Amino acid sequence: MADVLAIDWNSHRVCGVQADLAAGSLKIHSSFSFDVPATLSDPAEVGAWLKGEFQRARISAKSVYLTVPREDVVVRHLELPPVSDNELPELVRFQAASRSTIPLDQLALDYLPMTPREGFQGREVLVASINRKKIRDTRTTFAAAGLDLSAVGVSSIAATHLVSETPEEKSARAGELSLIIARHGDRIELSILGQGNLYFSHSTQVDSNNAAQSQSSILADISRSMIALQKRLPDARIARAWILGSPGEDSDLAAAIHERFRCILNRVDPFTAQGMTVSTEPGDESHAAYAGPIGMLLGRRYESSRTLDFLNPRRAAVKRDLKQIKRIAAVAAGLIVIFGFYVYRGMQVAALEKATTAAQAETNSQKELLKELGPQVDIAKTVDGWADQNVNWLDESMWLTETIRGTDRQYLTQIRLTGGNSTKKGNVTLTGYAKERADAQTLNAELLERKNVDVQSKENNRSGRDSQYGFQFKLDVTLKKDDQKS
Repeated sequence: MADVLAIDWNSHRVCGVQADLAAGSLKIHSSFSFDVPATLSDPAEVGAWLKGEFQRARISAKSVYLTVPREDVVVRHLELPPVSDNELPELVRFQAASRSTIPLDQLALDYLPMTPREGFQGREVLVASINRKKIRDTRTTFAAAGLDLSAVGVSSIAATHLVSETPEEKSARAGELSLIIARHGDRIELSILGQGNLYFSHSTQVDSNNAAQSQSSILADISRSMIALQKRLPDARIARAWILGSPGEDSDLAAAIHERFRCILNRVDPFTAQGMTVSTEPGDESHAAYAGPIGMLLGRRYESSRTLDFLNPRRAAVKRDLKQIKRIAAVAAGLIVIFGFYVYRGMQVAALEKATTAAQAETNSQKELLKELGPQVDIAKTVDGWADQNVNWLDESMWLTETIRGTDRQYLTQIRLTGGNSTKKGNVTLTGYAKERADAQTLNAELLERKNVDVQSKENNRSGRDSQYGFQFKLDVTLKKDDQKS
């Protein structure tokens, strides 16, 4: 029996495949496509309808990998300070909250880390977010159909796995970019890939009844994407274009792309992509609609780091409990003392004189053993003391995220985190721009509401950098120690 379903779902159509998936292997058994009745809107009703369709199609798998259209998702490129992989998830959430007009608790969020770029010292990520309500409604629909939602990705991002493992992409040189295009009726999704990085993902709507106008609109979108990308990658160019879909599909568009960008053209049918076996005959409709679902399965089959999942986002590793060493040493010392006591009493009953000598010897032995354990106990105490005095920057970042919230009144350009000393726990310096001076002052006041915090405004002046955000501010937040007065 097939163990997973990979589904692409938009407002009026459901399509996907049923497959066996394991690390290093993927076999597609069947494909399906249904038009969603326009009269259905309630998630539970849609789920009951879908259950009937799957029963008629003899689809038996219960675990669902879902891809949603790119147009339902907000994707941003973020430049962050040079932090470790473990610190990156919380910093991404913090920065995403400062850029979003929607509170972060209403969004599901995941990101793709990028490999280091020459000349840039920080970290770069591509962040994607989607309204949690959409995921809740989708989960309700699948539950009504008797299915379990296991993963949620983005169709345009998942589709890149159809080409990422090809020899052409593996041998790509610096500055060579690959354009990936899939057409789903009036919906066009494109991504730009280069040397293992997903740099860009976009979608647009075109009029499928006007081929010339659609082609012109798509070429304009690609040109705008490259202009934006070349601000970060001045020497980059489109070296290859991958057209995803049925054989011969969108031939005029392929020719126009080749003419405009002078790049190598490649075609990939999702049902004949490398890395899998197929035991079904797909339908006559465009195969581009299956690019997202099949690409998502290939990403899992390759165990790719470019897999995005809103249900299982990247998280920081759980911290090790350093106090465990101290507890083990203390228990061992206690057991040794108890053991020595009973040994002494037993020997005293057997023979008082002999037991006295033996007990003394045993006591000396236990003292030596305790002396040997002493350095381990001291190490544990030292580690505990260090852990107690250290600042948990992830907790502090969460506090800043909750204080700033999602707003368009100001945004941050830099966050500097500094360790403490004998007089303070640590220091956070926030630099950014606000629409009005009062917005920066409001942020200052909200930060001061926390106990044991001191905020100093280092700069607050008019800047010509941004016409909408005319006031630059710099706030120096001192985190006082718990025994200091505010």
